[in-house]
Amino acid sequence: MSKLTFNVRVTKVIEVTFETDYLTDEFWDDFNSSISDRGGPDPEYLAEHAAWNFVQGDERFIEGIGPLKEMEIVIRETDSEVDVEEASE
Repeated sequence: MSKLTFNVRVTKVIEVTFETDYLTDEFWDDFNSSISDRGGPDPEYLAEHAAWNFVQGDERFIEGIGPLKEMEIVIRETDSEVDVEEASE
């Protein structure tokens, strides 16, 4: 029996929109204590965390953030690209 193995690279562009009224000091304290101690507000890391979890299938609730709808967070895929190459042995 023969096998074929492929390396498949999937690149997704994810847009994350936050309602900043929800990003209070209390939110950041809770987020930093449950995810990692970032030492303060870090919206770029929050967007990264949200997008990563979104592509893993968490479309309603994200650990450290909470229910997306309740937090008025909108996450959507805006673009994607797929590259396939046969794996070398």
